[in-house]
Amino acid sequence: MEVLSRDMIRQWILPALPFSAHGRPSVVEPFELVEVILYKLKSGCQWRLLPVKQFFTGASLTWQGVYTRFNAWRKDRSWQGV
Repeated sequence: MEVLSRDMIRQWILPALPFSAHGRPSVVEPFELVEVILYKLKSGCQWRLLPVKQFFTGASLTWQGVYTRFNAWRKDRSWQGV
């Protein structure tokens, strides 16, 4: 379920987003998190219906974690810069 290639995400989107986890290590790779957010925005599905298990095999990130990160980027206007 690729919306953009991983190289495009790494080159164009990740540099515009802050990744401060408040001292906690990230559970997933940053490009995977952005992939899920792009999928949600493209498909228009509800946050609760995000297929996180299809994107994060082996990781324990939930739709709430994806939403929390997206909402933080939205509030600090980082996502608007993307």
